[in-house]
Amino acid sequence: METHIEFIRQYMRSLAVPWTEDGLEELVYAFETKTLAAGDFFLKEGQVCRSIALVHKGCLRLYTIDDGEEKSLFFFPERYFCADSRSYLSGKPARCFIDALEECELLTLSGEKVRELGQKYRDVETCNRALLAKLLVSAENRVMLHVLSNPEARYKRLLEDFGSLVNRVPQKYLASFLGITPVSLSRIRARMAQAL
Repeated sequence: METHIEFIRQYMRSLAVPWTEDGLEELVYAFETKTLAAGDFFLKEGQVCRSIALVHKGCLRLYTIDDGEEKSLFFFPERYFCADSRSYLSGKPARCFIDALEECELLTLSGEKVRELGQKYRDVETCNRALLAKLLVSAENRVMLHVLSNPEARYKRLLEDFGSLVNRVPQKYLASFLGITPVSLSRIRARMAQAL
């Protein structure tokens, strides 16, 4: 079974960062393990997001509440970094919640430790910038998809990007993420099943 250390090391090496052994090893051993049960919160609205988490097992959901209705904004399955990026980067209170949809094993790293290691090792700072760029591109792609695509195209993209989530995430959360009702999502699924 893969250890947490091996998982982090392998993930970091996949980022195309020119690592020094010292920088990589100090970063890898700076992560802490955190377990969440389904329904537990990684972050609540109003808290400041002081850590990022690499999801080793499980899935989390980033959402907000608008007029009493939960709006799913993003899902963080295995091998995704999880945070409320606005709160994490600015130090301001979060406007969103992050909760575990299933039992999760997270590998957390405080922003303070990231900054400390980034000052000590250029490769850690390069990694931090690469992860932030990846987050920015992902957010931009999501906005473009919602603005330029119809619900069926958004669902097809969800299947391409997060195919395994369709059976792990409740339909009401998937529908909210797509900006449609659960009934509309059922219709899209039925049409797509007939087309096969």
